[in-house]
Amino acid sequence: MNKQPVFLDLTKIHLPITALVSILHRITGILLVALLPIGVAMLYGVFIRPELFQECVLMSKYFPMAFVCFYLYHVVAGTRHILSELLHWHELKCARQTAWFVLVGWSLLSLLFILRVL
Repeated sequence: MNKQPVFLDLTKIHLPITALVSILHRITGILLVALLPIGVAMLYGVFIRPELFQECVLMSKYFPMAFVCFYLYHVVAGTRHILSELLHWHELKCARQTAWFVLVGWSLLSLLFILRVL
């Protein structure tokens, strides 16, 4: 008789790097769509009342920084996905290497952007 697990301990499950990159790509896509109306409202507010925009540090500095970091990750991971389909990189070793490249590349791009903004 096949016994099903009663309790699944999620802390003991090892998530492969390829799955992490894929999940983060989906999450950043959802965040970009969800945050787009806020970004449009911020741009509208800049043109209507620029002095209010300068007073709110969280909205004027950190929101655009986070938005650009999400966008950079989504573009880098999306480029990986498109290249893997076009160039037929379907082996597990290649998928792991490109997943690490996405994480390292995104980290460097985000760090360069943040250092340039600050």
